[in-house]
Amino acid sequence: MFLKSEITTYPSESLFLWDISESEEELKTLYCADGSSLPAIQDSARLKHFLASRMLVRRVFPGQVLDKDVFGKPYIRGFSGDISLSHSGDLAGLLVSTKGSCGLDLEVPGDRILRIAGRFCAPEELDFQEVATFRESLHIIWGAKECMYKAYGRKGIDFRTQLRVSPFVVSDKGTIHGTLTLAEVVQHFRISYHYYKSYILLWTEAESG
Repeated sequence: MFLKSEITTYPSESLFLWDISESEEELKTLYCADGSSLPAIQDSARLKHFLASRMLVRRVFPGQVLDKDVFGKPYIRGFSGDISLSHSGDLAGLLVSTKGSCGLDLEVPGDRILRIAGRFCAPEELDFQEVATFRESLHIIWGAKECMYKAYGRKGIDFRTQLRVSPFVVSDKGTIHGTLTLAEVVQHFRISYHYYKSYILLWTEAESG
């Protein structure tokens, strides 16, 4: 089911969601209605995410073509702005920016994040977290770094050393700051997050830097 979210804080951005309430067969029927062929995806969950994401793009950009650049970053042919796609659980999302690069991440909180924290968090990012909200903080840090990575649009980024998130306190919604630091560029980001049902939605737009 197609939804439009009004929670984005930037006037140049719009966030669209697809609540995947349809069965796999219903999504296949919707996707193939225009003559499109189904992708060769065997896993049912991955296929539903793919189909819902593409249906979302069709609703927002009717008649236009979704493509990927040489780095694998999605874009809409003929659209001068930027887009970002994400999916998790029974939700697919599309962020559209008319101003600059953007990134979107959808998170379903779970305990697995506790086991992999050292892979994407710098020591100081682990130190500033409150014990009571430790798991939620990790999801926000991971999601924020995913957003920055998607907004930058290049591969080979080390999440632990090249992407950093400034200290923050977990709330129902908020804005945090992050930085991408490479030899040739330093880029600053504002990342907004918002709890939505059982999800954490995170999205960002590059600041000047």
